[in-house]
Amino acid sequence: MKYILWAREELILVLSLYFEHHNKVSAIPDSTIDEYSKICRAMHPTNASKNPKFRSAKSIRARLYNFQSCDPSWIERGHKGLQAGSAVNFKNIWDEFYKNPDEVVTLAGEIKDALKASPRYQTNTANDSIFEGQRVLRIHQSRERKPQRQKKINSFITTHGYLFCECCGTTGERYEKSIRESIFEVHHDIPLALASNQVETKIEDLSILCASCHKAIHGYEEVPSVDEMKEQF
Repeated sequence: MKYILWAREELILVLSLYFEHHNKVSAIPDSTIDEYSKICRAMHPTNASKNPKFRSAKSIRARLYNFQSCDPSWIERGHKGLQAGSAVNFKNIWDEFYKNPDEVVTLAGEIKDALKASPRYQTNTANDSIFEGQRVLRIHQSRERKPQRQKKINSFITTHGYLFCECCGTTGERYEKSIRESIFEVHHDIPLALASNQVETKIEDLSILCASCHKAIHGYEEVPSVDEMKEQF
């Protein structure tokens, strides 16, 4: 099975757990580790349902020791933590947040609440596999600011003269002009939910999609590019 990179939200969750127990990481109860494993598995239900070891308790502990390898309070005592794991951008997350543990706790709470509030968030407690739920927790939707959306729309109209979906080409002409703009959404070409760092999104990093294509493009386990989606039409 193809390796699925750890999303920014997942690492923030584990970092919040690290900050809570940084002086006794090895003593964190298995039940607590299992809870975080279940939350991370719920962000990737397709992979979790196919692989019972996906985002396992063991992998959660590994990420905790990754963060320990960045912590000066441990390094000064001669500990190394777990420095392996080049595919996991734990060092970038540490550098961004280590001076603001309260912010990490707040973000982790928002991530948990957003996931658990979904009516489709369910788990099979018998085998801990996800049988229904959001494909990926899309915190980036709440991050998208209205001014940024409008700036992209205005720029797009200036360039092309009107709005259209960059995937399917629909212009929404069948709708009244007063509501036509509402069928279009701004898509981040690099989903913020998968970004390893805080990023500054530029206008050229955004695309205009109709609501249907926007939902479809995020329906894949790995979000395709707009050009890849266009090949289906």
